[in-house]
Amino acid sequence: MKGNMTVAAVFLVLSVAVCHPAELAVWQSKALQHVKHYDGVIDARWRSTAKNALWVSMGANKYRAESFSRFVCELLEEAGAPPGTITSVSVFDPPSYGNSGWPMGTAVCH
Repeated sequence: MKGNMTVAAVFLVLSVAVCHPAELAVWQSKALQHVKHYDGVIDARWRSTAKNALWVSMGANKYRAESFSRFVCELLEEAGAPPGTITSVSVFDPPSYGNSGWPMGTAVCH
């Protein structure tokens, strides 16, 4: 029960500060679809479309977060991110985020 409440609290915090789908560019919408497709990904949301900040929530034991965050950069390119677009990717697992607020993995895509 406590774990479910933690997950719910994390999503509430993440969803309050995320962009609405109507604000997304076509490549950003496609990128969300690509990322959400992977097993173990709980959710993916743009924290800021203007700053191209993507937050990904995933199960802690599914992938290595640092490697997965760099892999997301490849998915963004496949989704049609314009050349030279700088995007930050932060990967969280809900229980760890609830305890510390720090991402498990991060990457900067160029």
